[in-house]
Amino acid sequence: MAASYLCCMKTGFGSGLLLFIFCACQVASSPADMARYFVRAMQQDKFTEAKRYATDDSKVLIDALALPAGQHLFPVQPGQQFTVSDIHFDKQQAYVLVHVQNNRQFRLLMKKEFERWKVVYDINTLMKTASE
Repeated sequence: MAASYLCCMKTGFGSGLLLFIFCACQVASSPADMARYFVRAMQQDKFTEAKRYATDDSKVLIDALALPAGQHLFPVQPGQQFTVSDIHFDKQQAYVLVHVQNNRQFRLLMKKEFERWKVVYDINTLMKTASE
């Protein structure tokens, strides 16, 4: 979902003329949106970008996957198609389902951190969701 914002900027011309600029800013408003951005970044080995969509606790595992020994351990490999859907969410946490081109699927836990949905991608959460 895209949200639009009306921006106001005061220019230095004469009598304080105000210049209004309409700018469209894309805001990921659902857990599925944030999960999609995270999976795409991880799939493309853009680990710094992926950390923007993950909780603070997730950054240790993401950094480990960025090392040569950890690369390509993420379930969605470069070039594979995937889709993301919401499967359950409430006000503070959600599970999304990632469907991968090879008929595999996995769940990602999402939680709100600073009022934004973030992927929880730490070893404890991965072990718990894998066993459920």
